[in-house]
Amino acid sequence: MSTNFVISISCLAVWAGGLKRKTMSTSQTSHNQTSQVTQTNPASHSQVSQTSQSAPLSETLEFRELTRADSAAIVPLANKLRPSMSPAEASAYLAEMFALPTYHCFGLWQDGRLVAMSNGWITVRFYSGKQLEVDNVIVDPDLRSQGVGKYFFAHIQEWALQHDCKTIELNTYVQNSKSHKFYFNEGYAILGFHFQKVL
Repeated sequence: MSTNFVISISCLAVWAGGLKRKTMSTSQTSHNQTSQVTQTNPASHSQVSQTSQSAPLSETLEFRELTRADSAAIVPLANKLRPSMSPAEASAYLAEMFALPTYHCFGLWQDGRLVAMSNGWITVRFYSGKQLEVDNVIVDPDLRSQGVGKYFFAHIQEWALQHDCKTIELNTYVQNSKSHKFYFNEGYAILGFHFQKVL
């Protein structure tokens, strides 16, 4: 029997100082009337501004935890993440995941359409204590580089804090350099390698 190994980078959120709250505020510039959402990361004492040409993200996007009843909206996004997976497979996987007590699914809606989703798993480990591990993160390709991912993760982090998590952990493929830059900017650090053995 042949064995395949897959290695991806494993990242741990602000592992040294634990999770920190981010504050979000909105303001408008006087010359172009664009709306800004400013997020402050107390751990790094840095601010990142998001600018949109219309309404602030807080007025167009709705964050909420998803349920199995949302599966029909989740499947198209899941297929964008893994095109080789059939809708039937995605639905079956979702049914299995929603049946697990430690599973959570987060979504971002815009005008009644799901535009971002992420799986979430509550775990407790010796090196981190209680943590939220996120995976299968996907933002609608048409909305990338518009601050949607940053807005999404700010709400995921707030959810983790409300549920007494000390860290957020995730995996990202080695070749996905754009995601590496995003997570570094969000205060994540590389912790080690993630190994997988296909059975």
